[in-house]
Amino acid sequence: MKLSIVIRCRNEAGGLTSVFQALRAQRCDFPWEVVVVDNESSDNTRQLCDEMGARIVPITTEEFTYGRALNLGIRHARGEFVLLLSAHAIPVGAQFLVNAVAPFDDPAVAAARCLMIGNPDQIAHWYQSRNISYRSSEEQRAAESGTKWLGEYPTAGCCVLRRSVWEANPFDEHLEANEDKLWASQVLSKGHAIRCCAEAVWMYTRRRSAAAERNRRLREHVSL
Repeated sequence: MKLSIVIRCRNEAGGLTSVFQALRAQRCDFPWEVVVVDNESSDNTRQLCDEMGARIVPITTEEFTYGRALNLGIRHARGEFVLLLSAHAIPVGAQFLVNAVAPFDDPAVAAARCLMIGNPDQIAHWYQSRNISYRSSEEQRAAESGTKWLGEYPTAGCCVLRRSVWEANPFDEHLEANEDKLWASQVLSKGHAIRCCAEAVWMYTRRRSAAAERNRRLREHVSL
């Protein structure tokens, strides 16, 4: 299996409908699968997954953390590469999957972060693809001072990982947030590179309430 797509969700049938439609439109010459890590959904998530041919991996609310759900989904995945995708992340264009795995022709690349439409900071810096890598721990510490690096490292909302790198570096299962940023920092410290992939574009469709956005930022601040 070339690629596995891992999606974490809880009662996200509406979002999954759009994601599955975008995936059905993909044109590529390699096999791929969908693994949905479902946190006790009570809507028609399971029915949608059956229609798509996606495999469901259950996780209870008591067990759930963002990192644990990612690790669980990847353990059940069979692909050489793993696309982590939010139920609110819509791949744009029929060549998205092809473009998202292309950076892994370079064996130094551990992950590829895809470009989100609607984020002016990302578009301004990613109009040309580039690699993130460090020559020393001192260079990495300097780059990770402040918070700018959080916007450059992969987000579990839409990124691709090399499975063999994940096997040696699973996600932290205790953080409330930023488990994806910590993972990226750890693999960069071991000499891997991360590709900022401007050719694989996606859009985020969720609109959070003001209270939900404050709670999200608080979790991220505490984790940081």
